[in-house]
Amino acid sequence: MTKKTAWVTGAGRGLGYEVARQLVAAGWRVAATSRTADNLGSLASNSRSLSGSVHPFPGDITSRGEMVRLVASIEDEIGPLDLAVLNAGTYIRFGLDDFSAERFAEQMEINVIGTVNSLSPVLERMKQRRRGQIAIVSSLSAYRGLPMAAAYGASKAAITNMCEALKPECDANGVGLSVVHPGFVRTP
Repeated sequence: MTKKTAWVTGAGRGLGYEVARQLVAAGWRVAATSRTADNLGSLASNSRSLSGSVHPFPGDITSRGEMVRLVASIEDEIGPLDLAVLNAGTYIRFGLDDFSAERFAEQMEINVIGTVNSLSPVLERMKQRRRGQIAIVSSLSAYRGLPMAAAYGASKAAITNMCEALKPECDANGVGLSVVHPGFVRTP
């Protein structure tokens, strides 16, 4: 059986780390991306005894050009992507007392624009092949405004809405698109 290839962003810790480990345990080749190479090294060393493999691809999702080059490198080095789990993002906690346009923009840049930067090159390649699955991690916060999370909730609502808008066209072009709304976890 040919091993399948997955790309997981935000794989350095938290949900992304665990998703990457579970994919490796199931025999997948996993391209793991995080801004911190040390965290990816830890993932790779902790996954050596599993049936799949981890291939670290450090990168910053807020750089559009870097994500285009990174996806090309992944596919050149380990094969066409069967699955992309776009998980990278963060929670910047602030409320009324420290609300600012700059902090709001920073949250949107990471969670929305960073996701779009990752999605664009993957979507283009999968659309050309007419196959592949993309899972984009949003949050339960997309559905309801929560204290200290005005920017975070707005960013996740934007991701959810984007996925809902793209889904019919993805289906028509042979690309699966899922949006995941995990509950609260102990990670940024």
